[in-house]
Amino acid sequence: MSDSIFCLVRQTWVKALPEEKVRQALLYDMTQRLHYPLGYIALEKNLCQLPHVTPLSSPLPKRRADLIVFGKDIHPHHALYPLLLVECKAVPLTPKVLRQVIGYNQFVRAFFLAVVNQNTILLGYYHPIQKNFCFQEGLPSYEDLLKLK
Repeated sequence: MSDSIFCLVRQTWVKALPEEKVRQALLYDMTQRLHYPLGYIALEKNLCQLPHVTPLSSPLPKRRADLIVFGKDIHPHHALYPLLLVECKAVPLTPKVLRQVIGYNQFVRAFFLAVVNQNTILLGYYHPIQKNFCFQEGLPSYEDLLKLK
């Protein structure tokens, strides 16, 4: 199955497209090295499938989030809530890619953002003084990310 790759979350073989290879390499690293709980990871979720998402002023865009990591009991009104929203790319990470994940997060409202390609992981967080998202290289463990929240 050289044209397929096994998906840890979906527990099935999927077509090994360039972006899927990035996603699966990230998933392996997240679950095996950084101890992200597999049960708290969702792939390719439509925004309308997220129970906490409500349209701001217009209908929700028909878009899917590549990868969302949830945290338990991190929000006062939701038992599970998005901790990390990840956009996987098989192309260079540009300001346009950063704007894309920030735009998705207007609806998802995750505490942290990440953009990932074959070579780089950029973790983003909202900086209240600068009033924008700041990105730095690397991804902490699940436990450390919860502490940063």
